[in-house]
Amino acid sequence: MNETPMTPEQLAEIRDRAEAATPGPWGAYEFGGGLVEIAADLKETGCGYTARRGIARFEEEPLDNDPAHREWTAEEDWDQVQADAEFTAHARQDVPALAAEVARLRADNAEWEAARDAYYASEQHLTREVERLRAELDTLRALVADATEYRVLLPDLGGKELRVRRQGPGFGAGWAVSEPQYGGGRAWTREGWQEVISALSVDRLFCWPDAPTAIREGRAALAEAGERS
Repeated sequence: MNETPMTPEQLAEIRDRAEAATPGPWGAYEFGGGLVEIAADLKETGCGYTARRGIARFEEEPLDNDPAHREWTAEEDWDQVQADAEFTAHARQDVPALAAEVARLRADNAEWEAARDAYYASEQHLTREVERLRAELDTLRALVADATEYRVLLPDLGGKELRVRRQGPGFGAGWAVSEPQYGGGRAWTREGWQEVISALSVDRLFCWPDAPTAIREGRAALAEAGERS
């Protein structure tokens, strides 16, 4: 069996031969005495048949020149003649149907291949986008690591603002959080609100381990103060 895919040209040639053949349907009629005829638009009449056109005739004793072929019995020979006749008669409908099915499957395969290619292209695009976002995230993390001060607006708390500052290099790694106010401000420490920031020691002012903690604590303190007022 040839496993090489059929080319579009070969498929077109098959369709051309099928279209050039006598239009179907074809039928098979068995005569007594070991004869089968294939004809187009065959209709049995009870004492023979009528047809638009005769196609082929099968004899009970076909020529067999294969020396390796064993001698068949008359029954086996007649069975083979009938099988060949049925195959030939049905080929008129089967060949165009198979050609159409091949074309349909190839069209489906082309759609699947297009969808697969689009998927892989999308996947590659997403991979590049993830790599780009990771690079941006690394850059942002580096900027955050170098940041020494944040200003955090709190719209949900009436537009209040928190100012978060990191302790100066060489002095420690603590963070302070304060609420700027006209003429100064107040700091939130582990001891509560301190109204005079300048009077606080470094350890008391920069008492939070990192910026997220300082922001979280300051926000909670402002929210609690708002509930009390």
